[in-house]
Amino acid sequence: MTPSSSARPTDDEFDFARRGISSFLGAAVTRIESVERQGSVNWTFRVTVGSTRYAVRINRARSIADAFAEYSKERWFMDAARACDIPTPAVLDVGQSESGAWTIQEWIDGTPATDERATYRTLGEYARRLAQHAPRPPHALVPDANDNWREQVRYNLDELSTPDRLLGLQVYCQRDLPALREAFAQLAQDRPSVGLDHGDLWPRNLMRRADGSLVLLDWGCATIDVVPLAPLSRIFTERVLHPSPHDDSLWAFAEGFGLTTIEAAAMETTVRAWALLKAFDLVRWAMDRCPARVDDTSARARELMRALRPAL
Repeated sequence: MTPSSSARPTDDEFDFARRGISSFLGAAVTRIESVERQGSVNWTFRVTVGSTRYAVRINRARSIADAFAEYSKERWFMDAARACDIPTPAVLDVGQSESGAWTIQEWIDGTPATDERATYRTLGEYARRLAQHAPRPPHALVPDANDNWREQVRYNLDELSTPDRLLGLQVYCQRDLPALREAFAQLAQDRPSVGLDHGDLWPRNLMRRADGSLVLLDWGCATIDVVPLAPLSRIFTERVLHPSPHDDSLWAFAEGFGLTTIEAAAMETTVRAWALLKAFDLVRWAMDRCPARVDDTSARARELMRALRPAL
C-alpha cells in the first residue's frame, strides 16, 4: 500500500485498516470512519466492532519501517505514562506487514479540553509525573536522547561562530551575535534535568471524559528532553508570538509542574534563550532536511528574535 497524499484515505487504506483490526480481534468490523487530524502524518480511523470502538492509525507519509518504529516508540511512552497515572489511551497492538504499519488503540470518547488556566495546570502536572518516570526507553527507540540537548546547544553555538546561514535569511543581524553567543554559551554551562517529555503538551491534545478526567493524546513527538525547560519554552514561544491579554498559561503550567513563583521567575532568562535556540535549530533542520519548511520556520524564528531582542 503506497501512502496517499490525498485529502482523505483511499479505499485501499480503508480496507487495510479494516483488515488489520479484524485480524487482531478475530471479528468483523461493524463500521469504519476516517477522523481528521490536522497536520498529521497518519490516517486515523474510528472503527466499531460489535459495541466497542477503537482508534486505528496507519502511515500516510513515512516508510513502513519508519512508521513501525514511530508507533513502537509511542507505545513505550504511552505505557510509561499509564504507569505514572497519566490518563492515556491503551495501546492494544502495533504491527507491520509488507503493505503498511499500524497501531490500534482504545478509542476515547469526550470533548476537547478548553484553553484555560486549569488545563495548563493539568498539563504541567502530567509533565512532572512523566519526567519523574525513572526508566528510559530502549536505545533503539530513542537513540542518544540523553545527550541530544547538549549536541543541539553545541551545534547552534558553533554555527554562530561561522558565516551563519541564518544571517542570510535575516533571522537575526550581525549586532545580535554577542548577545546570542552569551545566551547560548550559558545554556552549554547549565545542568538541566533530563526526563521523558510528551513533546506536544497543548489543550488540543487533551480529551475530557464524562467523569471529568483529562486524557492525554497524540504521543508522536514524545522524546527525552530537558524538563521542564523544553515544554516551558514551547508555551513561552507561543505566547510571545501570539500574545493574549491576562494570559498566565506559562505560570499555570509551572505551578502544575511543582515550581514556585520564585523558581519559575528565576528560569525566565534560560527559557528565553532555549526558545531562541530551538527556533534557530528548526530553521537549520529545514535548510538541511526539508527545504519546503525554510520559509515558515525562518519567518517564525525572525519574529521571535524581533520580539526578544530587547531582553537579550
